Amino acid sequence: MYRDNHQDITRILVTPGRRYGNAVSRNRIKRIGREIFRLHKMQIVPGYDIACVFYPGSYTYDDRVNQMTELLSKSKLMRT
Repeated sequence: MYRDNHQDITRILVTPGRRYGNAVSRNRIKRIGREIFRLHKMQIVPGYDIACVFYPGSYTYDDRVNQMTELLSKSKLMRT
């Protein structure tokens, strides 16, 4: 989900879905989501607030990167 924030920056909220395991796994997925954003923020169109909800599953880091970049591309928030 994303919304225009009328600013020159893009902000992100990363949260695990309900029943995402214990605190360690919830904190890890938050760190992963923020790191993906940090590495790709220069390719993201500025001026939006983005909320990312990660659901449990047997996904690798690369799977999560692909999921996030694909969703941002479909939302037309990634620069080409």
